[in-house]
Amino acid sequence: MQPSILITGANRGIGLEFVRQYAKAGARVYACCREPAKATGLAELADASAGAVSVHRLDVTNADHRASLVEALRDVSIDILVNNAGVYGPRDADFGQTDENRWLATFAVNVIAPMQLCEALVENVARSRRKVIASISSQMGSIEDNSSGGHYVY
Repeated sequence: MQPSILITGANRGIGLEFVRQYAKAGARVYACCREPAKATGLAELADASAGAVSVHRLDVTNADHRASLVEALRDVSIDILVNNAGVYGPRDADFGQTDENRWLATFAVNVIAPMQLCEALVENVARSRRKVIASISSQMGSIEDNSSGGHYVY
């Protein structure tokens, strides 16, 4: 039985590569991104996948988008949920220049939205065989291995 994978932030970078690799391995991939019409590389993968990859509109911070996704996948078991969508945040967030609204927008995407997506899809994951939820970060999110430092909001 082919595994089912849901990936957020699937339109570029590591998210797009996850879609490519999982599809190549024979998985059923639900690829989510904010603007599917602009995700040409993702659309090409989906078109070439013979139905194994479907593209879903999802701004992870948008409650209506999450609800629509949950409705579309109500009968789907999700073996692996990959929370990959994220933002770097304001690049000028230097010490002494904290802009609360910009910080909150970054936290909404990187922290709150992945949790809300887990909550929204927990039943889909629970009824699967693998039951895996993975949240992707970067070296910027590492406390031990972050030599660049200084980007406090991240």
